[in-house]
Amino acid sequence: MHKLYLRFLWLKNLALPKIWVALFFLAFSGNSFGQDGPGGVGSTDGTTNLALWLEAEDLSLNHGIGNNQKVLAWYDLSGYGNDAIGFVGSEPKLKTAKFNDFSVIDFLDPLNQYLQVSDDASLNPTKISIFVAGNYMNNGDDRAPFVIKSSISSWTDGYGITTTNNNDEVFSFINNSSNNSVATSFSDNTDGLFTLVYDKLNVELFINEKSEGTDSYTSDIGNSSNLLYIGTGPDILGTGIADFIKGEIAEIILIKSNVNDAERIIIH
Repeated sequence: MHKLYLRFLWLKNLALPKIWVALFFLAFSGNSFGQDGPGGVGSTDGTTNLALWLEAEDLSLNHGIGNNQKVLAWYDLSGYGNDAIGFVGSEPKLKTAKFNDFSVIDFLDPLNQYLQVSDDASLNPTKISIFVAGNYMNNGDDRAPFVIKSSISSWTDGYGITTTNNNDEVFSFINNSSNNSVATSFSDNTDGLFTLVYDKLNVELFINEKSEGTDSYTSDIGNSSNLLYIGTGPDILGTGIADFIKGEIAEIILIKSNVNDAERIIIH
């Protein structure tokens, strides 16, 4: 089934006014023929602002990875080659028919699991939009990232979407987690769509298409040369890892610009 149609079905379930759904669908269905990124936003040839697109279902459909099999590589669909790599002994597993009946990457093993993406210019923008479809449990570490790119564990540069406050909140930040951030309560063991948008005016966090607040900020992202981590983050020195999530991730999208409202909704 065409991915745009699947996203359209999800959009219908958001209980938006029907005219909004129709307008978004009409606006982007034509555009999607030239843009094969998520929801027709960006292309998968490594030349557009779509810098990272990791979809667990792709591993099931196109790479022969079955249910409960270990994942040593989560392949980037953006065209930039920003594949997420795992390591023997700490690799997560693929689980099929989970998130809205799609596959997920499972980080629930008692052993700490994570993936990492090498530093690349495409992952170091001045503005950014990050989308994560997933969930988390309450037995992960206190400050456990879904996705993060920062130099050290105090998160004083870069960007990320994480859990915090003993897994009672979803947290997003740009540059300095103490100042330029938005957090909101969210129930563990609940599927969610978490979105961070930074337009050099505000840091804004959305959960299931509802804005959870903004924090005014106007500087470029102070990008880190560190790895981009999934399921964990950098340690205090930035030479290792610390803080592991317990949860599942179905999809991660990183766009090196701030998407507008229509793009943000149709991507979901």
